[in-house]
Amino acid sequence: MFIGKTTCDKYGNFKISGVQSITKEIESCVGNTDVFHGKNAFTSPNKKKTKKNKEIPTDSTPKRSIVDRGLRGLENAETLCFANCVLQLLFLCSNFLNNLATEDDENAIMLVKRYTKYKISDRKKYLTLNDNDFFKILDLKKCVYSRNHECASEFLLNIFTMFQNRCPTALESIKIKKELSITCKVCKSLSIIENHEINALNIKINSNNDKKCILDIIKTLLSVKIESIKRSCIVCKIRSIGNVKKETIRKYPKYQFVELTKDIMDKKYSDIGINFLSSKDSFYVSQYFMPNVPYKLKGSAVHQRFSENRGHYMAYVRDQEKWCLLNDAHPIKE
Repeated sequence: MFIGKTTCDKYGNFKISGVQSITKEIESCVGNTDVFHGKNAFTSPNKKKTKKNKEIPTDSTPKRSIVDRGLRGLENAETLCFANCVLQLLFLCSNFLNNLATEDDENAIMLVKRYTKYKISDRKKYLTLNDNDFFKILDLKKCVYSRNHECASEFLLNIFTMFQNRCPTALESIKIKKELSITCKVCKSLSIIENHEINALNIKINSNNDKKCILDIIKTLLSVKIESIKRSCIVCKIRSIGNVKKETIRKYPKYQFVELTKDIMDKKYSDIGINFLSSKDSFYVSQYFMPNVPYKLKGSAVHQRFSENRGHYMAYVRDQEKWCLLNDAHPIKE
């Protein structure tokens, strides 16, 4: 998970400056779109209502570029269901809680107990957050109801930052050095055009807590690309064509969250490509991602719209061979 300087426009389109060039380069192998997006009341532009020209109710969402769609997440409307849905996907689809439980921190241990109190497969109970348990941690409550985040990406960034301060060894921040170098064909000297660092959270990816970490995964995703450009050499000052070495991310992770809206969920299997009731743990999505790569979908976010300005977020989580609908107003649906 990469973390960079974040910006957000008035429609909630989320951009991370540090990965713009990487995302643009990936567009060629993605296709027409890389994330399913449906109608969302929280992303519609705000228009002034007048008596003469009243706003026409619309379900449309402002068009976004491929880069925007690939980086934005759930919208925040200062609601508890938004935070609940995001945290459920994070905690139930990863080993994040197991890493926190090893720390000598009462808040982290309490968080683990709250989220592992009920089994997902228990139909009589469903996982939920309320002011009596999870939000005893005051910092988390402030984070949910603050206006400092516009989408799920920024919300998770705030959560990670908070846990990193509480459990520094569990969420150790690492810096990946990136260099863009060019070799002059005249004097054969190597010059560094750009040198920067990418911040990443060192989240352990297995239950054994061995030497493997997120950095190992990042290294497997990187590939070197050689390009030829015309540029003046810093050493010999001669303008010639040199070979530029770039490191880019050419593969997608095998785990991902997908945002779907209720109207898309109600469509047929052939329309969305995913059947939550009968789909296998792994499936192929070559139309939207890298060809012939099996992706393992562990969870997804669903937005159900009630009216023009009201809606509710729910989370689908894979539990063994079943899909469970969490954060719903009723017991778990399978």
